[in-house]
Amino acid sequence: ISDRSPEMLRSLKIEMFWDGEENPAVSVPLGDFFGIGLGKKAAFESALFADPEGRSFNCFIPMPFKEKAVIRVTNESKKDLHQIFYEINLLEKSHFQ
Repeated sequence: ISDRSPEMLRSLKIEMFWDGEENPAVSVPLGDFFGIGLGKKAAFESALFADPEGRSFNCFIPMPFKEKAVIRVTNESKKDLHQIFYEINLLEKSHFQ
């Protein structure tokens, strides 16, 4: 994201919906989801999340949906966010069996 200020990390909300559900299974500030709850970026790596350079947002959690997933990022601040880049990789179901 182009603005990585503590305010923006708390104001961007990420929601995840599985298989047509109306209520999100995940609803949290973007910074909190990626382990940056206080808005201070630091390099770290764990089994599920990584930020090896102190500037990226990586998540390696298998998402529990069968047919459909919707991931929504909403800006709840009064500031415009000019850029957001994302990449979602999907492995076929057979990789998990």
